[in-house]
Amino acid sequence: MADDLVKTDRLVTVFGGSGFIGRHVVRALAQRGWRVRVAVRRPDLAFHLQPLGDVGQIHAVQANLRYPDSVAHALRDAEAAVKLVGILQETGAQRFDAIQHLGAQTAAKAVNEAGLGVFVQMSAEVATLRRINEFVLKVTQRRRRLVSVSFERAKLLAFVTQAVTKLSLGLFPEIFRITRDQVELLRVDNIVSPQAVAEGRTLRGLGIEPEAFETFVPAYLYRYRKTGQFAGTRAL
Repeated sequence: MADDLVKTDRLVTVFGGSGFIGRHVVRALAQRGWRVRVAVRRPDLAFHLQPLGDVGQIHAVQANLRYPDSVAHALRDAEAAVKLVGILQETGAQRFDAIQHLGAQTAAKAVNEAGLGVFVQMSAEVATLRRINEFVLKVTQRRRRLVSVSFERAKLLAFVTQAVTKLSLGLFPEIFRITRDQVELLRVDNIVSPQAVAEGRTLRGLGIEPEAFETFVPAYLYRYRKTGQFAGTRAL
């Protein structure tokens, strides 16, 4: 988090603040004195965030990245914004292009029009799934065998887990689920094309300096070490 996002009672809008990463970001901002407006599609499902701050410090408002007016309304009177919205599978009107691409464009445009001084956009790091898993295991000081799975086997696994999830009425543990959309997403590399770089359609092209996930993600993962958050490092 930028150094200027500390010790202030100013207002920050967090899009997608009710998710796994979002709740940690909301708590960190609240601890630093920010008033946090959490912009989500279903404010009634974001009440779990309120205990993360003082009374009245955190509140949820309705906003949908597919509707620019709701995004602009969520940014009203804010001095900073954080966008964490992303999906791993398409459902209904929540399509990859509408959220990952056009949604990010909508948020950036609204922030610019609102004249906000700080905008934090969380995007995916260009990394293989194996590299990400190896990084998580290293930080949490755990050992797991990583086995490569072919695309065809992954599709079969996704079909089975989706069927079991439906038959169990959603009681099948989420940690074991994988969808066919996720398999399709992992089949193709999601990287910035040379054409986009040449045309300046990148974060750097917008004057934003990206920060590698290795620099801040460990702060969220240390607690999952077997011997606790403050365990010393050891060779792996």
